[in-house]
Amino acid sequence: MPAVNYYAQNKLPFYFTIKNFTQDEGLPQNSVNDIDQTKDGYLWVATNGGLARFNGISFKVFNKFNSPGLVSDRILSLFTDNKGRLWISTNEGLSYYYKGLFKEFTEKDGLKIISSLQVKQDKNGTIWVLTFPEFYQYKDGKFFKQEILYDEKLSLKAMAGGADFFVPFRNNIYAVIDNKVVLCQKIGEYPDIQILDVVENPKGSIWIATTSNRLINIQNEINKEYKLEKGIEVNYLDDLFIDSEKRLWIANSFGAAVFSNNKFYKITENDGIPKSQLHQIFQDIEGSYWIGTETEGLIKISRSIISNYSKSAGLDNNQILSLNYSKNGNLLIGTNGGGIYELQDEKINYSSLNNFFKQKYVWSIFEDSQNRIWSNVKELFYVKDNKKFYIRDSNQYDLHTISAFYESKDGAVWIGYQFGLLKYFNDSLKNISSAIDLPNKDVRCILEDSNGNIWVGTVNGIFEIRNEKLISYPSIPGLRNYRFRAIYQDKENNMWFGTYGGGLLRLKDDKFFIFSTDNGLEDNVISHIIEDDDGYFWMGSNRGIQRISRQELNDFADGKSKSYFVYNVDKSDGMISSETNGGFQPSAVKDDNGNIYFPTINGIVVVHTNEKNKNKIIPPVHLGELFVNGIEREFNDLRINYDSSNVEVYFDILSYVQPQKNKAKYIMEGYDNGWNDAGELNYARYTSLPPGEYIFKVIGSNSDNVWNKQAASISITVLPPFWMTWWFRSIMAAIFLSILPIYFYRRFSALKRKQQLQHEFSEKLIYSQEQERMRIAQELHDSLGQDLLLIKNRAALGIKNIDDENKTKKQLEYISDSAASAINRVRQISHNLRPPELDRLGLTETLRSIISEIESAEIIKINSELNNIDGSIPNDKEINLVRILQEAVSNILKHSGASEINITLKKTKTIILLMIKDNGKGFNLENHSNGLGIMSIKERADILGGTAEIDSKQGEGTILQVEIPVKND
Repeated sequence: MPAVNYYAQNKLPFYFTIKNFTQDEGLPQNSVNDIDQTKDGYLWVATNGGLARFNGISFKVFNKFNSPGLVSDRILSLFTDNKGRLWISTNEGLSYYYKGLFKEFTEKDGLKIISSLQVKQDKNGTIWVLTFPEFYQYKDGKFFKQEILYDEKLSLKAMAGGADFFVPFRNNIYAVIDNKVVLCQKIGEYPDIQILDVVENPKGSIWIATTSNRLINIQNEINKEYKLEKGIEVNYLDDLFIDSEKRLWIANSFGAAVFSNNKFYKITENDGIPKSQLHQIFQDIEGSYWIGTETEGLIKISRSIISNYSKSAGLDNNQILSLNYSKNGNLLIGTNGGGIYELQDEKINYSSLNNFFKQKYVWSIFEDSQNRIWSNVKELFYVKDNKKFYIRDSNQYDLHTISAFYESKDGAVWIGYQFGLLKYFNDSLKNISSAIDLPNKDVRCILEDSNGNIWVGTVNGIFEIRNEKLISYPSIPGLRNYRFRAIYQDKENNMWFGTYGGGLLRLKDDKFFIFSTDNGLEDNVISHIIEDDDGYFWMGSNRGIQRISRQELNDFADGKSKSYFVYNVDKSDGMISSETNGGFQPSAVKDDNGNIYFPTINGIVVVHTNEKNKNKIIPPVHLGELFVNGIEREFNDLRINYDSSNVEVYFDILSYVQPQKNKAKYIMEGYDNGWNDAGELNYARYTSLPPGEYIFKVIGSNSDNVWNKQAASISITVLPPFWMTWWFRSIMAAIFLSILPIYFYRRFSALKRKQQLQHEFSEKLIYSQEQERMRIAQELHDSLGQDLLLIKNRAALGIKNIDDENKTKKQLEYISDSAASAINRVRQISHNLRPPELDRLGLTETLRSIISEIESAEIIKINSELNNIDGSIPNDKEINLVRILQEAVSNILKHSGASEINITLKKTKTIILLMIKDNGKGFNLENHSNGLGIMSIKERADILGGTAEIDSKQGEGTILQVEIPVKND
């Protein structure tokens, strides 16, 4: 049977929920024979398939295969002594569990091994083992058989409240008293019955469970029997248990019963108890009850603050929209399709008001101070004294869409509907929305504040009517949704607003503050705001009912605290559905006893706020399981290799009230900068921890935010690789110190050599520049100068022979030819300085032009493949790539003796690749690496932000590879 939360009405003296755990949740077997809790907080479950340890979320199973010292998987009973040892009785013997280890006892230890053993402890701390009918004491690791006494004086003393404990066997009761075992003869009056269990409550009052449907109480030597007519419908009584409030619990074949205030309360299958023989009842330190069953696993009964009304209580329709208390004390219930119901004396009946209000979809049901009952109808009327009274002029409004009724202090009834806001006062109906020009007509909630101002919440904003004038709040910073559902004013006159998706708003000193899931809320839908007598808000939402201290909210909004605590009531607390219904008024209501009634999509949920007691027990926090690279490890101080540094640490927060609402924070000291919130996880995972020493710590809280700040911890050392160890670093340091002078000498020499090379390059560069200047000067003098001189002389001759037309014409022709020659020489000089194609045609065509010019000379064969690289290099730096090509080809033509050159220019998204390869004789790089041509190519590549690499071998040619980054736009 899956784990299910049940709810129950007040059949017990308290409200409760029931949850069932079976093999589906991790139990090794569904027959649960006993339950106990050790001092460390863990719950232990004895089954026929092994011993299970429960942390509230999951079970860890111990059996004879994985736990040496555990003698059998059939666990019959459990007992925890005052030292924290868990004694385990099995069908094959006895063991105990202590500090993570099992210890087995055999007949060598003095104990007679039988299949039925029980362990008890007396007031002095002595351990007793009961093998029926033999009794053993455990001392100094051995067992010693004890004599059974027949002492009437001791027997009477035991029955009068002096016994340490009682033990039933067949039709007699034994008692341990004053370190002795005595047979109590009083039960001899019932020779025909078998005694199943005996408990004492209070002192001197003995309860005896027997066969033959008998529950016997013996007090002051007076026997009293309780049989079927007293309400215990049983065939077989199995276990008696006294809880922390001195109530008697009875486990039997039909379910469980509780005897309190001289009355029996039954918990049966109708309340969620599985149909199975019940064995043992146990109460943990937080007050939850645990019951073992024959075939249906483990049952948990928890106290709750929730009760429900649904179809089982008389509702034919569970979609609840509106709730309102009438003056006769009945709760009026409006449903979504089922009409009106009334709750009276814990019973729900179909209301006689349905004779007047014929609509089935009751969005709002309301009774005012004059005992007039209103609801959403097309033509407005109210019912009073079982009569219908129509409102004059209401037929002009479409009032079947009414979603809100509210009565102000002056007795006026305010009516909000889909198309506006009306006010009924002194038998007159007034259209308020038209009078004040309300911009949004769909009204969902109304409230009068302490100053007499009317607040109106609509599906698109909140508005205030002050002195018959409308005040709007059109823009609230940070508000994500303007659909308002609830309005509340606290005793400090702060205004609070609930929205559909925008969270909770506070208006204080004309400033809004928004509470949302971003800063702590469980849900951003706030459909109701009700404050209890202790200053807590109870707010209905789509994910439950959020309980928050108003003071904590104020402190957070005012910057006095960094957080606020939310307890979210949901299905785990007993709600049939966690989703409340909202958007209608009146809705959630509080009665005179502090109980709050909420409408939900599946009935009415009642929060008994006075039953909410804070769980002040600090939860134990333990490390549960440890995995390194997926392999489970023991929780000793952990030392792992650097390549095995993926660590998972599971932790247990041992509070069983609402374990899914427990919280945890963890930190890996030495790695994390601060505490991490575990959220819904119960483990922490670290991947690739660097070498170092760490301490993992975890703290936790229960569902009521009570924290255990005493962290559970483990030391973790991630061992470094050998090259990061101190000894390796010491050796390296010694080696480093020994070679440091050599290094600096070589470094100094290299720098000096580099400076020398730089100096030589500078000298060569200056020399080259001077040679270039001389060449240009020589060309200007020899060529261009000669042409200009000829032009001058020819011009002079032409002037001299001006009258001779033929001679003049001839001189002009010479001048024209010389001028053309001069122009060509100027162009050649200019081309050598910067090719004009670069500006006119672009970089790619310029490179192609240079290659074509060389090819046309037929000096060498050139194979070329050039991608378009225009725009890929800054304009002012393009000349450098041109010069690299010219320099490389020039070197090949001058020195290589090659017959063929291969030139490729390719472009990717990130780089430009120029490769020039020849089939010449090659050269020795070491001898020519500092040549002006090579250094010039590398310098220009560096200017372009790239690199130039040359590979040459004698007899195998030369390869130049230049990589240049593509310019970013």
